[in-house]
Amino acid sequence: MKVFCVIYLAALVGCATPPPVQVEAYPPMHPPPPVLSAEENQAIDIARRTVAARETWAKEANYEVRRRASGWLVIATRNYSPPRPSTKTQRLIVIDENGKVTDYLTGE
Repeated sequence: MKVFCVIYLAALVGCATPPPVQVEAYPPMHPPPPVLSAEENQAIDIARRTVAARETWAKEANYEVRRRASGWLVIATRNYSPPRPSTKTQRLIVIDENGKVTDYLTGE
């Protein structure tokens, strides 16, 4: 009977559910997108309309805006579906301080 009680207790203790594991929260893999100023949004809108007039992929592109001494430089990068790691299509749109597109570079 003693042996049975010892085996029973060992089985009861050994089969108990483990305590819940605490998982540390890590920061996201990608930082949140930056908050853009009204001028930056306007430059991206101008660039998006310019790309749409010349390309078929304007709505799916990512746009990055940079301030220049006399206006803006917007980089439009095409998103491929499915992704093509070795292919990168970009357009550089130069916008002056009056909002006029002064250059459209294809890199081809």
